[in-house]
Amino acid sequence: MTKARVFGIQIQPEIGDKKANLDKVQKLIEENAWFKPDLIVLPEVFNSGVDHKYLHMLSEKITAGVTALHCLLTAAIWGFHFRFAKGKQFHFSLILPKNMKQT
Repeated sequence: MTKARVFGIQIQPEIGDKKANLDKVQKLIEENAWFKPDLIVLPEVFNSGVDHKYLHMLSEKITAGVTALHCLLTAAIWGFHFRFAKGKQFHFSLILPKNMKQT
């Protein structure tokens, strides 16, 4: 059985402050790069926090928003893939190392 190193990131997001939230995630990835995870898991709405009143205003296009661009840059710097998936009701993303076999 192959073991995977999973790095789960949990932050207390600042409501509506994407830059601060993205900086928190970036810092945690940098501080824990020694761990060489096979998978990095980010919490739901990590970039904006939960504010149902302004959720529509805080949302972004998956392929062109500041969060996607930040995550893609982080993935490129640390040698990971960043994958987006879109379903009927849910959006999710994965950051995977380049050497992980993808199906």
